[in-house]
Order: sequence, then C-alpha cells, then structure tokens
Amino acid sequence: MTDTQSATERPTRTERADVVVVGAGPGGSATAAYLADHGVDVILLEKSSFPRDKICGDGLTPRATKELISLGVDTTGWQRTKGLRIKGGGHTLQLDWPQTETFPDYGMVRTRMQLDEELARHAERRGALLVERTSVTGPLRDTSGRVTGVSAKRLDDRGRPTGELVDYRAPVVIASDGVSSRLATAVGREKREEYGGERSEARSGMAHVVFLIGRHRVAVNPFRPSPDGRPQGAVGLAPRPAAS
Repeated sequence: MTDTQSATERPTRTERADVVVVGAGPGGSATAAYLADHGVDVILLEKSSFPRDKICGDGLTPRATKELISLGVDTTGWQRTKGLRIKGGGHTLQLDWPQTETFPDYGMVRTRMQLDEELARHAERRGALLVERTSVTGPLRDTSGRVTGVSAKRLDDRGRPTGELVDYRAPVVIASDGVSSRLATAVGREKREEYGGERSEARSGMAHVVFLIGRHRVAVNPFRPSPDGRPQGAVGLAPRPAAS
C-alpha cells in the first residue's frame, strides 16, 4: 500500500508517532517500554484485547528473567524455577540453572495470559500508547518505497471489523507480530522455513509426556503448577529416530 490510496482505502483518521510497534507480545511490549522510557513517542498495536492467551512460552529462563528485571517489571509473587528436567532415549537429566554474575540463578513461570498483559501494561505505564483490537492490514510507503507506517482496521469485542480504518505513521516501524509476521512478509522479507512447522500445546498433570510431530520427537515436562493451578510445560524437540 502506498500514500496514493483509493477512496475506499482512505483512513477515517491518522495517528503519528516516532515509532510504531506492531504486536504487543513480550518482544513488542519490551521494545515499546524501552523506547518510551527513553522519551520516544511510541504507539504499540495489538490485534487482540487483553487478557488473551497464547500457546507455549510460560517458562522463563534466567536470561528472560534478567530482561524483566532490567525492564523494571515487578515480579513479586511470580513462581520461580531452579532448572530443567530433560527426558529422552531412556535417560533423565536434571539441569540446575548455573550461578553466574550475568544472570540470576533462577527462572520463573508465568502464563502468557498474565505475562503478555503485564508487559503491555508496563509499556503503557512507561508512556507508550497501547492500542488494542487493531488489526494491521499492510505497510504504508512513500513514493520511494520506504515504509512510513501501517494501515489498520479497528475490531469490535468479537474480533470483527468496525469499519473504522486508521493509518499509523512513523519514521520507524517495528514488526513484532510473531513468527509468521505478515508485516515482514508484506515488505519483502523472506520467511525462514527452519522456523516453521507444526505446533502443539500440552496441558497435562503427568510428570512426563512424549509424542511425535512430523519428523520430531517432542518431550514435555511440566514445571510446578502456576498460581491458577495449571501445569506449565517445558517442550523439547529432537529428531525422530529412524525406523529399524
């Protein structure tokens, strides 16, 4: 989409900022929080409305924990982990998080329903403008082809278009809209197939579950239950053994 839009594509209004971040997952919200904390005028766009759940990602490593601390997120009461348990090929490995000067010696567990909203609200408190129920439909470009923003449609509480079209313009646009990133694809970024493939979510009270997806063996080992009582699982992928 370019600045020369047809009458049917004309926005009902235009918002401007220094930076537009598309996607209020952990990456997008963290980026928006850091930018806003440094005085940058940033708009953070999210297709859904909070709270909303996501598959996988409930376990936070010490590296992720350090990022949360650096962001200034209050993690009081969050459940902590001391390491990983890995099962495969008849073996069990218990790996405690290492003690280093760089990262804390613990990880944490937080459901994506909780984590994503807390990070988005944190970015909002830092000064970012969070806009929920906004589905980005494509990039905006100037006559030279440079991306100058995104076009979006507003959604109602059922996820249906309201008919309101909004352009969000900024000199910098950051695509944080997930592994499939339609925005990145729309501006010509090639999809890296090694990051594709099937996904699955496991919610089980069992100590250990192994199942197969395509060419991979998937091992799931739940962490301790989260505060709402659901087990949170760590998932590992390994090549599926060849048939003998």
